Amino acid sequence: MGVYVRGADQKDRTFRLGSPMTSPFREEPCNELDVLMVFWSTVWDAIWWILTIFVCVVFLMALFSILGDLFRDRNLSGWYKALWLLFLIFLPFITVLVYLVARGNGMAERAQKETNEARVTVDEYILRSVAGGTAAAQIAQAKQLLDDGAITDEEFQQLKDAVLSSTTA
Repeated sequence: MGVYVRGADQKDRTFRLGSPMTSPFREEPCNELDVLMVFWSTVWDAIWWILTIFVCVVFLMALFSILGDLFRDRNLSGWYKALWLLFLIFLPFITVLVYLVARGNGMAERAQKETNEARVTVDEYILRSVAGGTAAAQIAQAKQLLDDGAITDEEFQQLKDAVLSSTTA
């Protein structure tokens, strides 16, 4: 098993593990330990790159969530929003940390409020369109089924009572 290296002097060299070798960048012999150190050097470089990419992704996620929170907050005036935005542009890391410490609880409250409003809107939509709409529409639909002969008079009364009891509750 050999390691192919192109040296500083542009000569192609193949080094065999387990035998004395010559370094591509220096003329003195090198051993397996030097090859092992090169391997660990590249492993630590890969770990460093993974860590760097992770920190960048976390920073971007925090930055975008702060930008969303800034423009979602109705209590903060436009001047303060512009000031936060300027600081985010010119001192991004420090500003992200300060914003998360100073307004972090408010961010969570505003996000929860927006989630609750979205849930209420979806629930209302489901009740209006999917569940049959108003009580009168549900009773009319049951009456249509009765007229078509799909349900009996007793089933119509049960459906009507169920609709009327759900609207009064």
